[in-house]
Amino acid sequence: MQYGFLPSDPRTTVLEREFRRLLESDLLSYWRTLTEPRVLARRLAALREGNRTTAQIIRQVQQEYGADYYSAERLVRTLYNSGANRAQLEALRAGGYTHKRWLTARDARVRRARGKSRFDHFSMDGVLVPIDEPFLTPAGSRLMYPGDRSLGAPPGEIVNCRCTVVGVMLESTMQVVEQEPSLSLEQLPPDRRVPDDRLLRGTSPIEVFGAMRRWLNERYPLSGTPRFHIAPPPERLKRIQERWLRLAKQRELPEVLVIIDPSARANRFLDEVVIGSQVLNDLKGSVWDRVVGARSLAHEWWHLRRRELLPFYPLEEGSADYFADRAMREATGADTRVFRRYPLLAEAVEKLVQLLGEDWLEATRQVENVRQHLRNALLKRGFPAPLVEEVVEYTRDDELWSTRVYRLLASGGSP
Repeated sequence: MQYGFLPSDPRTTVLEREFRRLLESDLLSYWRTLTEPRVLARRLAALREGNRTTAQIIRQVQQEYGADYYSAERLVRTLYNSGANRAQLEALRAGGYTHKRWLTARDARVRRARGKSRFDHFSMDGVLVPIDEPFLTPAGSRLMYPGDRSLGAPPGEIVNCRCTVVGVMLESTMQVVEQEPSLSLEQLPPDRRVPDDRLLRGTSPIEVFGAMRRWLNERYPLSGTPRFHIAPPPERLKRIQERWLRLAKQRELPEVLVIIDPSARANRFLDEVVIGSQVLNDLKGSVWDRVVGARSLAHEWWHLRRRELLPFYPLEEGSADYFADRAMREATGADTRVFRRYPLLAEAVEKLVQLLGEDWLEATRQVENVRQHLRNALLKRGFPAPLVEEVVEYTRDDELWSTRVYRLLASGGSP
């Protein structure tokens, strides 16, 4: 499968067109009082090419145009998500995909119909339609991709939307096609976004998976031997789920920790990982597709290295995304930040690492209490105790934790 866009990607021109089209609509009229849509569209596309984080771009826009932070945030997040999905759809069409699937961020912030608001993206998660047909939302809006207004979708479907679109290849029987690469290893085209693709040039997805696993184990060894289940059939998946539930009960752990999501790229419990069919398909595809699949393995590898049984969610998922990007950069030279599943958390973790160091982050794999580890490091730096306690307070709200981290960092602290 193909996902999103990268800095210096040829699809940057698609993004600029999409930005301008949205800015010229009634969606973000406030910004037309500050500058011309074409000028702002070009500037936003240029900022995206500069390897800046989303938070950095928001602050840059805020400073350049004298806007308040929340207006700048709404502009950047809305336009970048819409533009990425527009570029994604064009890439999927060019790649011959027959269908497309709507995916939400799958967290508490996904919009639902509440009160007077009829807009509901929660119900759209996993909806599958032919590639050239629109999605139909519960509110009756028609969108070619999340963030699309070409068919008249109202602002309530678009503003601050974080949903994405992915491609699916289906046969006439509506079963997912698992195609092997049609090209030999010598014919498999290189990708300029992947300077070193040697690990990815296996003759089968299992070979690519094994090469990446060996690379990770050599550089980031595990204390034990993990067990991987690669795209198991339904009956086997059912048995795995039953075993995980028994183990959770024996250890008096919440069942929610072990419920397998069949549509997820990966599920993990203790030293076992279920790799989803999406990852398997990625490892069969182009060099770039294989980068995406290998990155999923790196993400799960970070979790496998954790000693603490019950994770501190925001730091755990943010650091896994951060590590996956670092591992893929080391292994292939590719910049994979666009594929972050938890972008807000990853950006916040990146800021903490800049302050506390890579050794501090690495130590989170060894300590039995990660929250205390984080608390001690921040207090040692002289940050105010109340702000430190906010950061180490458990939450599954990505935006809330990210805001707390930035608020703490803005307070200063002392060496």
